[in-house]
Amino acid sequence: MSRFRLALLAIGALAIAGALRLHRVRRSPVYSLQRLADAARAKDRRGVEQYLDVRRVAESVVDAAAESSGQEEGTRPLLVTVVEQSMWTALTDSPATAPDMVGGAPDFRSLSRRYAGIADVEQRERVARVGVRLRLEDVDSTLVVHLRMERADGGGHWRVVGVEDLAPYLHASLEPRLERAYELEMRSDLRNLVNSEGAYFAGHGTYTQSLSRGDLTYDPTPGVSVTILEAGRDGWRAVARHQQTTAECRIAVGTAVPPGDAAGQPKCSRPGR
Repeated sequence: MSRFRLALLAIGALAIAGALRLHRVRRSPVYSLQRLADAARAKDRRGVEQYLDVRRVAESVVDAAAESSGQEEGTRPLLVTVVEQSMWTALTDSPATAPDMVGGAPDFRSLSRRYAGIADVEQRERVARVGVRLRLEDVDSTLVVHLRMERADGGGHWRVVGVEDLAPYLHASLEPRLERAYELEMRSDLRNLVNSEGAYFAGHGTYTQSLSRGDLTYDPTPGVSVTILEAGRDGWRAVARHQQTTAECRIAVGTAVPPGDAAGQPKCSRPGR
């Protein structure tokens, strides 16, 4: 669920947007954001609802996450509900009483340190997009997410109905986890290869370089390719690669073990490192 924390950051940024005092023209999108910020600070749920469609915003966040990570469609209703509840927690509950929803509801006082201003405003007759610049938590850079807005109350004010441009953040936040997952798959496949080669040696007195089913009872994980680089009576070595990453993992047994490696233990690296 941590992938959805950006939605809370974006909504949290609304709560302090009024500090800029920009576009103080009534009926402008940023003016409505300032009113939303006032309602959030006052814990005024009715006021928040006037300027923010929490359900539609939650749906936009879940859809962005699904597009980025391949989330199954069947989980969408539950995830929408979780994100919706988390945003209400962040916007209207005090930090002391907020339940631990999505990694904990954020405190606006800490979010204010990440808010880096309004990046841009695009306004048409019935729709608008406001770019909110946020400092990322773990790296020294900023990200601009856009709040999609529509006119409400007969055109009297604007209402946030979606959060856009989350995919780059979602991809960046998921990439390290995916890299670790790919590496774990390669390591697992190489350990399985150790068992298969051991069984082959017990029956033939030598190791084999062939991965055909007639020689080894071994099937790599989908997406993983394994190549046995050399094999003989005294040892063997192999390398595993995954189609989704540039990292590769190697393993060796017997005399084929290179200096610095442990026999039968996978070792992973990326080209150039």
